Amino acid sequence: MARYCDVSLLVLGGGTDDPEHRRAYQPFCKRVFFHRLPDQVEADYDPWRLMPPSPLRFSLPSLTDRISALVDAHGIDIVQLEFAELGAHVRRIDRARTVLTEIDIGFSTQKRQRALDIGRRFHATERVGSGAIDGLRQERFEILACEAADQVHCMSDDDRDLLAARLTTSAHLYVIPNGVDTEIFRPGPAAGRRGVLFLGSFPHLPNLDAFEHLVNEIWPVIRRRQPDAALTVAGARPPDSVVAWNGRNGINIVGEVDDVAPLYRKHRVLIVPLRAGSGTRLKILEAMSSGLAVVSTTIGAEGLALSSPPEVVIADEPEEMATEVVTLLSAADETIEAIGRRGRSRVEANYDWELIADDLHRAHSELMAMDSKASPLTVTAADPFPREGEPAVSVIIPTSADDVLSGSLLEGLARQDFQPAFEIICVDLDSPEETLLEWRSSRIRVISVRGSAPNQGAALNAGAAAARGRTLVFTSAHAIPADNQWLARLTTPFDHEDAPSAVQGGITAQLVDGAPAHNPSFTRESARWREAHGGLEFSAVNAAMTRKVWERFPFPPHTLLADRAWQRVAADHEFLILPCLAAAVRLVRQDTVGALVRASMDEGRAWRDLGIRYSALECWTDVFHTHPSIGEDGEPTAALVRGHKIFGILRPIGIYLGNRLTTSRSMPGRYTAS
Repeated sequence: MARYCDVSLLVLGGGTDDPEHRRAYQPFCKRVFFHRLPDQVEADYDPWRLMPPSPLRFSLPSLTDRISALVDAHGIDIVQLEFAELGAHVRRIDRARTVLTEIDIGFSTQKRQRALDIGRRFHATERVGSGAIDGLRQERFEILACEAADQVHCMSDDDRDLLAARLTTSAHLYVIPNGVDTEIFRPGPAAGRRGVLFLGSFPHLPNLDAFEHLVNEIWPVIRRRQPDAALTVAGARPPDSVVAWNGRNGINIVGEVDDVAPLYRKHRVLIVPLRAGSGTRLKILEAMSSGLAVVSTTIGAEGLALSSPPEVVIADEPEEMATEVVTLLSAADETIEAIGRRGRSRVEANYDWELIADDLHRAHSELMAMDSKASPLTVTAADPFPREGEPAVSVIIPTSADDVLSGSLLEGLARQDFQPAFEIICVDLDSPEETLLEWRSSRIRVISVRGSAPNQGAALNAGAAAARGRTLVFTSAHAIPADNQWLARLTTPFDHEDAPSAVQGGITAQLVDGAPAHNPSFTRESARWREAHGGLEFSAVNAAMTRKVWERFPFPPHTLLADRAWQRVAADHEFLILPCLAAAVRLVRQDTVGALVRASMDEGRAWRDLGIRYSALECWTDVFHTHPSIGEDGEPTAALVRGHKIFGILRPIGIYLGNRLTTSRSMPGRYTAS
C-alpha cells in the first residue's frame, strides 16, 4: 500500500506507544499512532441492549473521537477498519470514506462455536444473555456496519456470498483475500524437515477447540501408528490447559514466537483441525508458500481456491486426518518437495501480496473517484508563510461569525515579554475583507475556512495544521492576557525534561471589561466533569501543548466541547495536563439573550455527546439556588447584577434544552469559547 498512498496506522492495544513496533512500521507508514483500550468492559455489558458483547471494547466513543480527530487533522481520505469489531465506527465517521475489512464473519463463527458448545466449554461461567441471543445481536451489528460502509472487503467468495444474501445491495462487496509475502515465506530442503506443526493464537477460541480436538482425538492415533512422531505447538498466549501438554506424547509447546517462517521450513506437515471459524487461514497460505504439506479440515481450508489434492489434503474425521498425516510423515523427500512446489505455485498465482495490493489499489481508487464527503471546515485560503525565521510558538485564535478579535487581545499579545519568535494565527469563518486586511496589517496569519457545521475541534485543528511553531497556544478572540508574562509562563513547562502533555492556564471570566469576575461554569454538569478529572476542566480559551502531542492527539472534531473531549482522551492515556493559574487571561464576553440561549443549548448538546446528562432537578437547582458569583470587590451596577441574574437563569435552561431535547451528535452549530 505504501507504494501508492500515504499510510497512517492506528494500533489498538494496551499502551500509548511502542517504540519497537513504531520502528518496524516506519519504512511503510507515514504516521504511526497507538491507542490505549480498556482491559475489560464486561461491566458495561447490558444483556437487554442491541450491542453484542464482542465489539464492546472496540466501540467506545473515545476511540471514535480519536479516529475522527486523526482524519480531520491529517487530511486522511480513507479509513480502513480491520475486523468487524470496529464496525460501530463506520456510522460515526463522516469525513472520510470507510472500508470495513471482514477478516472473518463474526456471526458465522459464533454460530459454529455454539454448535460445538465452545464458549461454555472454555469459560467457567456463561454471561447472561449469551448464546443464540448474542448471535442475533452480532449478526444485526455486522449487517448494519456492512450496509453503512462505503466498501466491505471480504476474504473469500464464500464470505462475500454469505453477506450478499443478507444485504440490500452487494455492489460494495469486494473480495480482497488474505495473502503472504512470498519473499519471506520461502521453501527449505525437504530432507531437513521433521514432525508436525500446529499454529494458532489461543485467545481465538476456535484455535483452542482445534488444539483439544487434535491432542485428544487425532494425535493419539498418529502416535500409535508412528510412535516417534513429534508435534510442535506455537501460538500466542497458550493457557495452562495447553502448556500442561508440554513434554507429553511427543508434544512440544513453544508458545508465541517472533518469527514463524523458520518453523514452517523445519517441519514436514502443518495440521489444521479447525471445526469452527470463518474467513481464510493465513497459516495455510504461509505454510504452502514455505513448501510445507498441509492437512486440514474442510472448515480450515474454507474460502481458499485450493484442490484436495494436490495443493492440500482435506480430512474431517479424526481417523482420516491421522492417516493422512502419517502418510506424509512417511513419504519420500521427493514427494514432499513436489507437494511443496504445487502449493507454492498456487500461492504465487493467487495469494501473493504483490497481486493483492493491486486489487486493493483498484478498490481504493474507486473510493477516491467518488464525491468527497462533506468536511465541517474547508480551508479556502491561507496566508503564505513569512520568509523570516521559524517561530517557536504559534498562538491560535478561532473566531466565529459573532466574534471579533478584541483590540485588547492584540495589545496584550504585542506586550508579551517573550524572547523566542511567535506567530498569531486567526482561524476565520466569514469576516469581511476589510477586517481581514486589518488583521493582516497587524502581522496576523489568517486561515479562511468555510463549512456547514463549524465547531471548535475542527477550527482548532485547522489552525494547528497551519501552525509552524513547536508549541501551540490556544486562546479565544475574547481573551485578554493578564500581564506581559502570560505566554512565557504558559510555554515554559515544555522546556523541562519531564514536560507535561498540555498546560492549562487560568481564566477569569467577566461579563464586561472591568467588571467583577464571575463563574460561567457554575452548573452541575461542569462540576461533575471537574470531579471526574481531578478538579480540572480543560479549556482551549487558555491552553498549550507541543505540536508533537497535537499530531498524535488532535482535537475531536465532532463536538463543540472539543477541548473537554480531548481531556477525556488524555485521561484515558494517563497524560499529564499541568495547571498553571499564573498564566492567566481575562475572558470578556457579553452575549445578547438570544446568543446566550443558543450557546447554552449548543453546550448542552455537546455535554450529551460526552456522555453527561443534565437532569431537570439539576437545572431547577441551578436556576433557583445557584447563581454565578460577581465577587466582592467593587460595587456592581444594577445593570450588571441584572445581567448576572439573566445569565444565571438562561444558562441552565439552555443547557437542559440542548442536553435533553436534541439527539444528533453531529448537528451543526457554531463553536464557542465557554
